This record gives sequence, structure tokens and C-alpha cells, in this order.
Amino acid sequence: MRRFDLLLSVFLLFLIFGYSFTYAGMNISIKDAISLALENNLDIKIERFNPAIRNAETEKERSVFDPVFTSDLTNSASITPSSSELQGAAEINQKTLDFNIGLTQKFLTGAYTELKFTNERIWSNSKFLTTNPYYESDVTLTVTQPILKDFGPHVNLSRIRIAENNEKISKEQLKGRIIEIITNTKKSYWNLLLSIEELEVRNLSLNLARDLLERNRKKVEVGVLAPIELVEAEAGVASREETVLVAEKSVRDSEDILRRITGLTKDWETVLFPVDKPIISKERPPFDESKRIALEKRHDYLQVNRDLEIKETNLRYTNNQTLLDLSFFGGIGLNGLNSSYSSNLERLKSGDFYSWQVGLSLEIPIGNRSARSDYIKARLEEEKARLAIKNMEDAITAEVREALREIDTTIKRIDATRSARVLAEKKLDAEEKRFNVGMSTSHDILVYQEELANALRNEKKAMIDHNIALINMEKVMGTATEKVGISFPL
Repeated sequence: MRRFDLLLSVFLLFLIFGYSFTYAGMNISIKDAISLALENNLDIKIERFNPAIRNAETEKERSVFDPVFTSDLTNSASITPSSSELQGAAEINQKTLDFNIGLTQKFLTGAYTELKFTNERIWSNSKFLTTNPYYESDVTLTVTQPILKDFGPHVNLSRIRIAENNEKISKEQLKGRIIEIITNTKKSYWNLLLSIEELEVRNLSLNLARDLLERNRKKVEVGVLAPIELVEAEAGVASREETVLVAEKSVRDSEDILRRITGLTKDWETVLFPVDKPIISKERPPFDESKRIALEKRHDYLQVNRDLEIKETNLRYTNNQTLLDLSFFGGIGLNGLNSSYSSNLERLKSGDFYSWQVGLSLEIPIGNRSARSDYIKARLEEEKARLAIKNMEDAITAEVREALREIDTTIKRIDATRSARVLAEKKLDAEEKRFNVGMSTSHDILVYQEELANALRNEKKAMIDHNIALINMEKVMGTATEKVGISFPL
């Protein structure tokens, strides 16, 4: 077997079985790279706080309907000059002890209720008091129910619904950030592999040029080849040594990019060695199915839909706030009073002493410009949100179509570049035979060698581009997290 065939065979075996014998360093798979990126990325760590913060805000809004217990204990005294003999003393000395407890709560209808139990002990030096000291207690239940403005669950749950949707949006934003990290990590991984393969192609081209130089040197020494052919071969070697240096720098640059994404920055000199091979998949989902999945899973599309729900909720609320502030109020109470606290409570429980009230209250803001302006603003924002959804749907449609075309194109490129590489091998082999019988020149050999190197590089790039096209398709469809086993909501 000629040297050219041996070199080419070794290189092809190298592409098939990997690069472990070339680079010593850290083996890394795509799965490892993604895990490290998600674990070490500070943006992800920061973004994870937002759903928890939004959840706390939601709980705060729900607390509006929590019952509130109140209590107070007050001891007071006063001495005031008398203004009339009918007060029963020249100066009035009075001591009061108050103890009150209550429970208040708001309901979904907008009703506000208060149950209150008040107790008071009063002592005075007035001679006209028939009972001194005396105890007085009251139990009262009051209800205020809005009839127009602030009436109904759809109004009183508005802030909770908005907070819940903001919480969901924060989770979708986290998902979007994670998808971005996954996508960038995968692309950096494949770009590193492509740089390594570019370097290997350049090394193969250099070795072929060196082999030609060695053969030419021997032929010149025995006088069967003109010295100019030796110069041509030496120029070819020098040119390809330069391309190897450029390719080596590209590998180091690609390594550093992946190293930063994955957080492997403690040892910058460790060689990152990608162990996964490109996947060639000629199957791809149909357009209708791809678009349906994208509309179900895309985090940005879900966000604009959540935003529309917020705008619709706010529109209903602001519309309600333009109504008249008309409320029904009512209350009922039991009263007690006696010289001892127990007797006071007995009178309270008897029901003989009571009070009640019912009524309507009306508040009309003249002009109502503030509420009307809020409603107009909310209506315009709702219309804007609907247009944003339509715009997003059109963008997703275009992105899905483009991603599918890219997959189809890369599949065709793989077949085309493979055929071009096979033809380049045959052409170089034929030119080698012509050179051996003196029918070709070193320049021609170098040209065909470079054509083969370019064909090999194009074939490997088409394979990497196909995998990047698959990555873009996952991003467009919103399925990148599912591919690596991350489920939502978190």
C-alpha cells in the first residue's frame, strides 16, 4: 500500500473511532457539559429565585381573605372640673377599663364583616350614678357589601390572578434561560469537535505534503526529478504548517468557550476531549406537528399568553372600578350593663337589650376621570397583547419553517459532501499514478491534496451543521429541556 493510501486510511479510522489516542485530557460528553453548565451558571442560580419570589407575592395577595383577630386592653383615668351641679360633684373623677376582642374578614363577594365583643368597667365619683362601678358589654356583627363597584369574585380575585400569572411567567422565563444555556452549550460542544476535526484534516494535508516532499527529495537525489519539483513541495509543506497553527489556535479558542460555559475554569490547561459523535437523523417531524408542539411548549409564546390573561383580568377590574360606589351595610348587636361582670353578661345573653341598623351608602366621584383613564389604558394594553400573540405566532411559524429547511438542507449537504470527498480521493489517487510515471507535477499533486482536505472538512462540517440544525429545531419547538430530562414547572 502506498504512503498516501496508508495516511488516508489512518485518518479515516481516526474519524470513525475517535480521538482518544491524540489528546490527553478530560473526556466530556454533551450530557456532562450541559449538567456542568446548568450547575455552575450564575444566571440560572439567580433566575431560580424569581419563581419563589413571585410565589411569595401570590401568597401575599391571597392573604387579603385571611381572617384577622384584634384585641385591645386600655386602662384610663380622668379628673375634670364640673360645669354643672347636675353632674353630681364639684370635679368629676372617672376611671375606665376597656377590654375588646374582634374578628374581621373579607369574602370573595367583596363583603367585609366584623364581629366584635367590647367590655368596659367604669367608676365615677358622680353621686347621680345608680350603679357605680358598672360593667357594660356589647356583641356586634356588622356587614358591608358592595353592590356595584368591588362586587363579585371576578373583581376581588383580580390581584391574585395577576400574581399567579406573574409567577407562571417567571417560571417560563427560567425555562427560557435554561434552554438558552442548553443550546449554547450544545453548539459550543459541536464547534469544539468541528475545530478538532479541522485540525486533523489540516494535519492530514500537512502529512501528505511532507510525504510528497520526501519522495521528491529522493527522486531529485537520483536524478529522476527536476529540482524545481522539490521547491514546489517545500512551499506546499510551509503553507500547510501555517494552516495547522491557525487550526490549533481555533481548537484552543473553542475549548475556552466551552470551558467558560461549563464552569471548568480552575485548570485552563486541561484539554477538553469531546467523546460524543455527530448524529445523522434523516427523520424530522412534519411542519404541522412541529408548529403545534412549538405553540404548546415555547416559553416565550406561553409568556405572551400569560400576559394577555393579566391584561384581560386588569381590564375587567378597571371596568368595574368605573361603576358607582354603592354599598349595603347592616349590623346587629346585643347589649348588657350591670354592677357585676357576670350579671352584665347575663343581661347580654338574655337578648332583651339589642340594637340593629341597615342602610345604603353611595359615593359618586364627579367626572370619574381617574377610573375611566385606567379603563381606557387597560383596554389598549389588552388589544396590544392580542396583537403581540398574533405577531409571536407568525414568528414561530417562520422559525419552524426555517428550522425544518435547515435540517433538510444539511441532510442533502451530508450526501453531497460525502460524494465530493469520495471523488476527491479518486482524483488524488489518479493524479498520484500520473505523477509516478512523470505525467504530472508536484503542484498538481498539492492542488488535489488540498481539494481532498477541503472535501473532508466540508463533509465533517455538514455533519456538525446537521446536529446544530437539530439543536435549533429543539429550541424552536421548546423541547430542549425535555431532551436532557428537565421537566417543568420546577
